[in-house]
Amino acid sequence: MSMEQPENGIHADPDKNLHVSLGRDLTDPRWMLVKAAGFVIIGMAACGLILLAAPRWDIAAFLALAIWAFARAYYFAFYVIEHYVDPGYSYDGLISAIGHLRKIRKDTIRNGTERSRTTPNRLE
Repeated sequence: MSMEQPENGIHADPDKNLHVSLGRDLTDPRWMLVKAAGFVIIGMAACGLILLAAPRWDIAAFLALAIWAFARAYYFAFYVIEHYVDPGYSYDGLISAIGHLRKIRKDTIRNGTERSRTTPNRLE
């Protein structure tokens, strides 16, 4: 069976239940910089429009805090988890990271429950 990608971009992957491909991975450093600049422009435009709609210092401060907090959460999801929580797993995106953390949590709960069944209760 060929592993060619169908026209709709969806194909079965042996390691995942469903893989959606929206195109090739971006590998050219110049296009990565263009993409990063695009994100900065979009973010600045959105912030500017919010501040035009409500030109107040408290709104600007809340907006700055929200941006900082989301940036830290993103850093946590892709650096801290991958390098410290589970170094053996490489994330494809936020949905992949959330799914992996849920699996770790389920495994921890399952292993904790099994351990408590096999470990004798010291109070008895």
